[in-house]
Amino acid sequence: MKKTYKIEVDCANCAAKMEEATKKTPGVKDAVVNFMALKMKVEFEDGGCGLCTRQCHFEAITVTNNIAQIDYDKCKSCGLCAQKCPAHIITQRYERVRKAPAKEA
Repeated sequence: MKKTYKIEVDCANCAAKMEEATKKTPGVKDAVVNFMALKMKVEFEDGGCGLCTRQCHFEAITVTNNIAQIDYDKCKSCGLCAQKCPAHIITQRYERVRKAPAKEA
C-alpha cells in the first residue's frame, strides 16, 4: 500500500533526514520525500508491520490473512494501536460505551 503525506520541512537536509528515518520505521518498504512539493510518499510492506499487536496491552488485536482484527470484548479503547499505526489503517473513531443492564421492575 502506498500513501502520500503533506510535510513541513525548512531545508533539503531536514527532508533527507526525514526520509532516512521513515525508511527505518518497521513496516515501511520505501519512502521518498519531495522537498519542493512538501510531500512524502511512503510504501508499506504487505501484511502490515504488526506494531498494533505489539502495542496492545489487552491482546485485543490479532492478524489473520494479513488483516488486523480487533476483539472489542477485550479492547479498552485506549487508542495506543491507532497512535502507533504508521499507515493510519487503525484509527480511533469513537469512544465505546457499554450500557448497564436494564433493572427489573
